[in-house]
Amino acid sequence: MDKLKKMLGQIQKAISILYQKMCRDWQLKQRQEMLQKQEQAVSMGQIYIQEALGMVLASTHILPCLTAVEHPTDLIPDSYQLGDVPVYSYRWLKRSPEAISTTVLNIAVDKINSAVHLQQRKLACSFQTLPDYQKPFFIQQYPAFYNGFHVIGLKDAGTDVIISAVYD
Repeated sequence: MDKLKKMLGQIQKAISILYQKMCRDWQLKQRQEMLQKQEQAVSMGQIYIQEALGMVLASTHILPCLTAVEHPTDLIPDSYQLGDVPVYSYRWLKRSPEAISTTVLNIAVDKINSAVHLQQRKLACSFQTLPDYQKPFFIQQYPAFYNGFHVIGLKDAGTDVIISAVYD
């Protein structure tokens, strides 16, 4: 009888260890899936802002010391930082390697944000005139403008200027 109890105890212990391992594996898989989804969402968010920001900068000439943005891909995704709100950074090529003053860059941030806000207002007016069945397609076409975003900073980085933006 003691041998049977001892064997049942060992089986119970083995099952318990196996169950704990399965739980840890499941939790690890869940965390990995969550991080993968988060990474995917952040990556798409970066693309959406790149498209919208490129669209705005292609229609304005805010900083003549930088190359003209003709297409959103002229802004090169540089990095992103996760935090309370993801910060997306892009490289914008300068015409010459001469330094640009911080004051000029700060003024440019305000001008870019004004241009973004103006474009958002234009698109909002267009959105209001659409029939309801077309509105989801419009939102899919302009997700960054629909959700709202703004530039939080410009930084001289030698041959480029790094432009940082966040969703509102």
